[in-house]
Amino acid sequence: MSTLKHLTLGLDIGTTKICAIVIDNQNGTVIDSVSEWNNTTIKGLPFEHLQDPEKILSICEKMCKHLVEKHEATHFASIGISGQMHGILYVDDKGFSVSPLATWQDRRSEKIENGLNTVTKIAQITGEFIPVGYGLATHMDNVWHDRVPRQATQICTIHDYVAMHLAGQNCPIMHLSNSQSFGFYHSKSKDWDYKNLKKLGMDQNLLPKNQSNPSILGKYQNIPVCIAIGDNQASYLGSVNNPNTL
Repeated sequence: MSTLKHLTLGLDIGTTKICAIVIDNQNGTVIDSVSEWNNTTIKGLPFEHLQDPEKILSICEKMCKHLVEKHEATHFASIGISGQMHGILYVDDKGFSVSPLATWQDRRSEKIENGLNTVTKIAQITGEFIPVGYGLATHMDNVWHDRVPRQATQICTIHDYVAMHLAGQNCPIMHLSNSQSFGFYHSKSKDWDYKNLKKLGMDQNLLPKNQSNPSILGKYQNIPVCIAIGDNQASYLGSVNNPNTL
């Protein structure tokens, strides 16, 4: 059998469903797929929407293992990953989760205390509006309510987390499509808005390294694992003939 690397494995980590497909690079045909409901919800406070990152990682690893073994690792050119944007989780210095995933549906930054909520407080301090559910709005609510895990050394999205582990790394790297979904990211400078984050008193060491271009994070069974991108951007790339034109 030919060892031509003519296949790509695509993985999407949604809030309600996790899916993986195998695509023939030569003609774009989907030749295999698997999916599973994302039944990883963790019960929390009424305003929280939490999922278990380790269970999500396990589902993704199981899907990748199944498809790679079925179609042979030597035939795969790469693994591409997308996922639910805005959500945030905390990892330690070894790259393991030390918190649940607070998804984009999490409402903690919306709740009003003493006539004020977190998103309004952020806007008053910085002049910037960061919507409820965005990663850094959720994080600042955690900061101001002492909910940031003591072991936390970095923050990331769930697809950053899965990509990091599939690639055998221990430090998340965030594509700009995910950075922008967190809030306080400058698309022109392609970096975080450190000035306003300093006004908020945020520990900027928690911010992951940004990457504006596609890149390879590492390898899974000798298959290159690409940096994860936001699901909205992935849907656009998958629906147009020329992704360089709008």
